[in-house]
Formats: sequence, structure tokens, C-alpha cells
Amino acid sequence: MKKIVLGLGAIALALSLSACEDLKMAQNAIKQEKSGESGGDSSESGDNPLDALKKNLSADSGESDDELTQYNNYVDFSNFLTGNFEDNIGRYFEGVEPETEFKVIEGGHYTTVSFSDYDMEQVQSYLDQANAGTNFPDLDEQVKTLAPIVLETMKVYNEAASYGDLQAYKDDQYAKAQEIHSRLFPLVQSYIDPADTYTAAIHSLSVERQQEEMQRMKDNGLTIRYDMLRIMDLKNQIIDAFSEQPNVAEANIADLDLTKIRPAYDELATLLLEFVPLSKDKDAAEKEGFDNNYYVTTFADAAGDFKKQLQEMIDRKESGKGFSENELQILWATDGSFQKISEAASQMTETYNRAVG
Repeated sequence: MKKIVLGLGAIALALSLSACEDLKMAQNAIKQEKSGESGGDSSESGDNPLDALKKNLSADSGESDDELTQYNNYVDFSNFLTGNFEDNIGRYFEGVEPETEFKVIEGGHYTTVSFSDYDMEQVQSYLDQANAGTNFPDLDEQVKTLAPIVLETMKVYNEAASYGDLQAYKDDQYAKAQEIHSRLFPLVQSYIDPADTYTAAIHSLSVERQQEEMQRMKDNGLTIRYDMLRIMDLKNQIIDAFSEQPNVAEANIADLDLTKIRPAYDELATLLLEFVPLSKDKDAAEKEGFDNNYYVTTFADAAGDFKKQLQEMIDRKESGKGFSENELQILWATDGSFQKISEAASQMTETYNRAVG
């Protein structure tokens, strides 16, 4: 049977934001940055490359503010699905077997964490947007199919969470849990395929838009912002390549296919040689609208750590060294492990958000 919960592969658990979220952060940060950090008049601030990009951001792409809002909302929906939604569904299946027939997992814990009213309202707002129609008709149709499934799943799941929070299973020996499962499990099954289709469509659209956005940054002289987004893009490419190989783990690292990973790593390594010194240039950072370059240098450090962890894994693969039996017992402390790479990727996301958010 197909995996019940999406996005729960070995390295996908701690992944950073997808390309769509990186782009969303970059666009919103640019539009919200203050013009003329030196306090000059409009003519002076007009020479600032950040101001130039702000003027050209929508004009170059022909994109209205409404279209950007629509796109961002659909990105938020995708992130909610692969984040909070699937986290909670995953909690349910930590206590119940992912099978049609209800069966408690021995030693597991029945879920107690509910979706909030805010979560429900947000999903409803995405459905309302789709019903009203946007500049993304294909996504509209997908959301019209997917959102009602998600809303009903959340509703039934909350029944399970309330039941678990009250520990009512001790009173009825899981009788109500069986009835809830008979409704919840088919909903989760019906969610998988349309969710796969939707998240893939969002990812594809976002990669296309991100490439266009990076080119506009480059054309307008925003070298630091361009480099940061490109570094995140390369990181996402590498993570995607890992995620395409869910059966590879540290124990069989020799099976890892580096066809997509090695070129992205090589470009990342080269780019960091240029970006790290640039990240320390306070004047350049201020010119691009950063209050200071502290978070830029912090991001550079995080990207450097990700590069080092990836380099270690590649070396273990290419040299044939692999991971020793002792290292397999302490992967959390072993350089080059998927866990270490995941942690470094998450740190990149955190520092990127602080820098451009």
C-alpha cells in the first residue's frame, strides 16, 4: 500500500522550505524593505538597486499584487499540507496501524493534538479563493478537489484527538475509536493522490518563477540577495535528489546516486567561495536593504556547514568508506549522516528567513 503520510522520508522530515517558500520570502521582503536607508530623498533613493527592483518586480513579470497574493496563498496551502496537516495525521498513525481494519499499535500513543479553528478557517479561505477563481485556473481546480477532503479529514481527525485527550478508550475499549477510524482512514487514502498532484504542481510553478525572480535580482544588481536565493535553490535541488531515493540510508550509502547531487554540490561549493567574502561586506549589505549584515553572515555560516556535511557524505560514498557499525548507532553525532544534513538544511532555512524576513 502507498505510504499514508507524504513527506516523511528519511531526510524529508527536517527539510527546509521549498523553492516556493524561498521565493515568497524573497519577494515579500523586497516589497516591504525601506527605501533609502541613508534617509535621502526620493531622487537619491532611486539609485538604490533595491528600489529599482521594487519598481520592476511586478512590471518585469507583468504580475499584479493580486496575482502574487493568490500565488502566496496557494504556497501557504501547500506548506500547511506538508507541515501541520501531515504532522497531525502522522501522529494518529503512531498509535493506529495504517490499515482499513482498526488496530492499535502496541506501545503507541493515540493522538491528542487537534487542529485549531484557525487552521480550519485558513483551509476554507484557500477553497474560497479557488471557487472565486484566480490567475492560476489549474491550481483552482486542484484546490476545489483537495481542500474539501482536507477539511473533512481535519474534522474527523479532531474527533479522534478529543477522544484521545479524554482517554475515552479506557472507558469503551476503543469502540468509538474503531468507528472514527472507519471514516478517517478512507479520507486519508483519498487525500494522497490529489495532494501529490497539487504539491508537485506548486513545486514546478515555483521553480519556474524562482528562476525568473533570480534573474531580475541579478539584472538589478542585487548580488547578495541573488546569491542567497541561488544557494537555497541549490540546497533544494540536493534535498529533492535525496528524496527521490527513499530506500537509500547510511547503511547502504554505496547505493546513493550522485547524478543530480554532485553537479549541484559543485556549483554550491563554487558559489560559496564568492558569497562568503561578500556576506562580510557591510556596505554592500546596506545597499541591498539589509539593516546590517549579521544575519547575512549567519546564513553564510549555515550554508557552509550544509556544504561540509554534504561533502562528507559524498566522500563516504565515493571513497567506499561508508559508515561504520559504531557510527550507525550514533548518526545524530556522525558527520555526513542524513540527520546531520537535515539539521544543516533546517539551519539554512532559519537563518535565511531571519535575513530576508
